[in-house]
Amino acid sequence: MSEAVGEEWEAADILDRVSTEELAERVREIRDQLADCRAEFGVESPDALTIDQTNRALVAESFVDADRPGVDAPDGISI
Repeated sequence: MSEAVGEEWEAADILDRVSTEELAERVREIRDQLADCRAEFGVESPDALTIDQTNRALVAESFVDADRPGVDAPDGISI
């Protein structure tokens, strides 16, 4: 069975359990949450925020490590 067929079954299963009105309301809520995320954090999604924060933490850690003898700063970062 292809992935597309599986997704069709999943969508049909959802529609059997949730009314289209409730589903539409859930989609509106998710869109509002994403808009809030964009406005507050300047990113497109919570996943993008997590990636951004992780990258910032890794860069900050690299600066700390660069102050230790025998540890070089990461490529592209000057200290």
